[in-house]
Amino acid sequence: MKKTDTGKRLVSRVTALFLGLILGISAFIGPEAAFRVSASSADDYYDWDYYYEDTRPDVSNAKAAPKSKYAVYYSDYGQTYTEISLKINGVNGQISADDVYFEYPDSGSWYSYDVYFDDVTVSSQNVLKFKAYGDDSGTYKVPVILRGKDDKEKKVATLTIACYKLSMPDGTIIVKGKSKKLTVKANGKKRSIKIKWSSSNKKVATVTSSGKVKGKKVGNAIIYAKIGKDIKLGCAVAVTTKKKLKAVNRAKKIVATCKYSQAKRMSSKYYDCSSLVWKAYKAAGIYIGSRSYAPTAAAEAKYFSRKGKLKKFKEKDYQKMKYQVGDICFRSGKKNGRFKNIYHAEMVTGIHYSPYGCSYSGAYWGIGDRGSGAWMARP
Repeated sequence: MKKTDTGKRLVSRVTALFLGLILGISAFIGPEAAFRVSASSADDYYDWDYYYEDTRPDVSNAKAAPKSKYAVYYSDYGQTYTEISLKINGVNGQISADDVYFEYPDSGSWYSYDVYFDDVTVSSQNVLKFKAYGDDSGTYKVPVILRGKDDKEKKVATLTIACYKLSMPDGTIIVKGKSKKLTVKANGKKRSIKIKWSSSNKKVATVTSSGKVKGKKVGNAIIYAKIGKDIKLGCAVAVTTKKKLKAVNRAKKIVATCKYSQAKRMSSKYYDCSSLVWKAYKAAGIYIGSRSYAPTAAAEAKYFSRKGKLKKFKEKDYQKMKYQVGDICFRSGKKNGRFKNIYHAEMVTGIHYSPYGCSYSGAYWGIGDRGSGAWMARP
């Protein structure tokens, strides 16, 4: 026999042995698992079904009776979960959480950020429990699937999950001694939700168990609405006087219905920064510097300085919500030959809640951008 023939036979035998080994391993492991989310590990991207002794029960007769709909809630600042419990009937044996899956037939994906599940357990009585979370408003259909003996699968239920985004007013103004009811809305509409209400400053504003807020004294407070364990909404409430509220509303109306013009600032259809403040307070019976003509921003600041009401702006007072609606912010800049180099006046017309720090709005520019310096006055 030629040496080359012996070499070819050796290669053929090695190749056959290698192919046999591959086929044997494939048969040993079994078919590739389904691409979906496992209930016991909802954070894992893949769930590959490796070989093990098959002790799973027959699930061909398994079924469950879910509610017609489950509601879950979320907001811009947090989420809360809805705990779902399903009794699996028709199974003679113990179900493992490893063999519970959620599928999304519309997208064909094992996972969705719109609605998802976590903390899945199965009791000895085959009661399946888990937490449902939502992250986008809408209604979603989610099949629950069991995998049993011999890798046979059964859809035992289809969950209908309705996701609601919760919201509250961005900010509200109440006259001292008056009340206003706050409402938490779900997807922009009223919905019966269990809420725990509280106030950050009961001396300024109180709130009842139904969300009715009463202004106790002039100042600011945050009214909180807690839903579930993880969602905490907030609404900034400014308590003020009738005159201040009239001035604030007048300033808002001027900006909404008139045009900006320094040349025509005293006309009823125009305004600039200082005439806006002056006109707004004039409507409330309060005159700044003059009863007949709006001074410049620097002249208005000088007027308050003479009365001892002009104070240097302090960032800590801003963060602690010590400034009030109706306060006037004067901005200083480069040297302009005017009182304290002031070039702009702005009225505080609102306060707004954020868990990262509240902010103030102005009728024209806003109070957040304070430039190289600012002064505050309270008419």
